[in-house]
Amino acid sequence: MTLLRPFNNFDYTSYDNPAVDTNPPSVAMTWCNLTTGEVFVCTDNAIDSNIWVGSITIIDNSLILDYDFLGNVTSTTVIDLSGNSNDGTLNNCTVSTNGVIFNGSSSYIDTGYNSLNVNFFTIIIGGTNYVVGSHETISGADQNTNASEDAALYYLKISDPSTQASFSRDSSSISSLTSSKIPKDFIITGVADNSSSKLFSFGLLVGESTGSVSLTSQSTSIKVGCGYFARSLVDFFSGELIFFRLFNRPLSDAEVFVYSKKTTKFS
Repeated sequence: MTLLRPFNNFDYTSYDNPAVDTNPPSVAMTWCNLTTGEVFVCTDNAIDSNIWVGSITIIDNSLILDYDFLGNVTSTTVIDLSGNSNDGTLNNCTVSTNGVIFNGSSSYIDTGYNSLNVNFFTIIIGGTNYVVGSHETISGADQNTNASEDAALYYLKISDPSTQASFSRDSSSISSLTSSKIPKDFIITGVADNSSSKLFSFGLLVGESTGSVSLTSQSTSIKVGCGYFARSLVDFFSGELIFFRLFNRPLSDAEVFVYSKKTTKFS
């Protein structure tokens, strides 16, 4: 996949490629195609005969976990492609040609990562063939609070009986978001900052909630395939996951759209 820097750092953004009559004021100006995620740099800004060179990879350092479960996973470990060496440990998972299978009762991946800025982050997860149970959590992290309380940093779920996606953060501080019915193949995104939460399906915004929230630091590492209740693992996911991405900042709506498309399974 192409890793992009923040979109507001490009000189041009559009849903198509630059044309010979774009006529930028100088060379070295940048253009990002929001449909494909491809980045172009102008090498010649001659009027009505511009030259743009594409397919340049620009690393976004806010991508701190990048798991692609198609060919980058063993029976015990998934490789972190972000370059940050946050490899994940598989627990009771089955590796298939289509991704990683979670059994709905004990399967999960421990990312080992517990340094997330808990008030600013984005989670993007793609999967398929889910079996709907009761509030099956695709990814979750616990908050550093009383062990007898259900105080999650976040839950990203597929919920029975309506097979809806939901994104919740600390129920005492900010309300949950729920989308319409999602298909068997899914890409779900949760975006959080300290004043709002957003839920996306296949890169399109399906829910937004506003309200001030300031969460305490997480006390456990982020898990993929389950959530927490009173510091215990619960709500195990049943189905296959294709990829998992974690950013330490809230992505813009346009960035969510591009990153949701840039996957080997659903591109």
